[in-house]
Amino acid sequence: MNRFFDKIDMTDSCWLWKGALSQGYGIFKIDKKTISAHRFSYQIHKGEIPEGVFVCHSCDIRNCVNPNHLFLGSPKDNWQDGFDKGRIKLLGGIDTSKLKKHPSKGAYNRGCRCNECKAIQNMMVKRYRCRLK
Repeated sequence: MNRFFDKIDMTDSCWLWKGALSQGYGIFKIDKKTISAHRFSYQIHKGEIPEGVFVCHSCDIRNCVNPNHLFLGSPKDNWQDGFDKGRIKLLGGIDTSKLKKHPSKGAYNRGCRCNECKAIQNMMVKRYRCRLK
């Protein structure tokens, strides 16, 4: 625990990770296993993280490990949070007001892989294949 907390710069709001980073997120080695620092912080302060669940940042600072800024969410919740806050940029002059009606085929094409988007994509592929027959 001391090794973990030695790598944190506690500011007035965020707890900034000073250790190693991967794509802007803090990483921490424990028992020869690398874990995201924000996920580790969530586990020690709030408890276990269910499988397949993301630990999201309310402050939008990737290297923040403040447990008060962390919340659990599905991949869809994480995508929607990023989209609503303008972190996910859309290409090709797409009307963003229409895209807030998630899920949509357009969301899947931009990288969303929630179950609803996968089902829509599978349906579109089946329709296309039926037209080829």
